[in-house]
Amino acid sequence: MNIQYEEKILNVEKNTKINEILQEEIKNKPYTVVGAIYNNKYVNLDYEITEDGKIELIDISSKEGIRIYRRTLIYIFAKALKEMYPDNRATVNYQLANAIYCDIGEIEVTEEIVTKLKENMRRIVKSKLPIKEIIMSRRRSRKIL
Repeated sequence: MNIQYEEKILNVEKNTKINEILQEEIKNKPYTVVGAIYNNKYVNLDYEITEDGKIELIDISSKEGIRIYRRTLIYIFAKALKEMYPDNRATVNYQLANAIYCDIGEIEVTEEIVTKLKENMRRIVKSKLPIKEIIMSRRRSRKIL
């Protein structure tokens, strides 16, 4: 299969992941790479290539990259909170500049809770869990929440 990245044409095997194909490019970018555009579709770096196409890397210096980074942080925060307080959930109210405002239910926010949340978030990041897209109806998603 032929993949175009910048001015290069790369010959790769089907089902090869983007982060395997562009490992050196990702490592050598001046900013952290958080995703890619493959044939005009936003995908994560673990996405498996199944057809010829074009890849663009997205890093945190771009508007799209910051959006992906923030959304990922929200998922990590929600997972950390859920592990600490299984009966609560975070609701993101809005984002303003570099801040994200959310409601975490009946929990009184203390310095100790903030410290534990940070530690739990760091542990989750270090575990390198995959983030997988799951497409479902609103009805089904409400049942999960």
